[in-house]
This record gives sequence, C-alpha cells and structure tokens, in this order.
Amino acid sequence: MPKDHPVAWASQLWPHLRLIQIMRRDRKTWVEITQYLEAEHGVKVTFRTVRNFFKRATDPNRKRPLGFPPVPKVPPEATPLTSTPDLKERYLRSREQAKAPEIQPLSIIDPEDET
Repeated sequence: MPKDHPVAWASQLWPHLRLIQIMRRDRKTWVEITQYLEAEHGVKVTFRTVRNFFKRATDPNRKRPLGFPPVPKVPPEATPLTSTPDLKERYLRSREQAKAPEIQPLSIIDPEDET
C-alpha cells in the first residue's frame, strides 16, 4: 500500500471510478470493492481509501481542476463506460464465476471391489 499520499487529483483510483459506481449500485461493500480492485486490476489500497475517494469524486459541489468533467447527472447506464467498453460485462462475468465454481462429481467406490 502506498506510504505517501498522492498529489491532488492523481489517485490511482480515477480509472476505476465507473467500476466503483457499478459495484456500489450492486450493493457491494467497500471491502468487496477493494478486494476486486486488488485481484483484477492490481490496485492495492484500503477500503477506507476507496470510500473516501468515491465520496470526494462523486461530490457535485466539489471544485474540479480544468479539464476534469463534472460528475454526470444522468444515470451511468445511459452513458457509455469511458475506461473500457466491456467493463461492466467483465465485472459481471467474474462475479458469476466467483458465485458458481465448477463442481466435480464424486466418484463411486464399490465396497465389495478389492482392487
């Protein structure tokens, strides 16, 4: 985890803001989001860092530097994902894979077979 705080507006979470919004809408906890970011994107931060970043990044009254667009007022489903077109699909696929691990059938052992 980073020991030094990044300079203003240089968080490593900016490219993942849309993903965090999607996961929060799916009612994921901050811990679950943090674990997903570390496993899938290599972003190693605490859950508090993710929460504080999200709170700051989505505050419509917070000033933004030149070049940073304001937070859209339309729901994210109505706008295309900016970082990766298939971001939501990849997230949903990995979530389904985590839910349903492949189960191997048990082998049947015949107690009368001595081999």
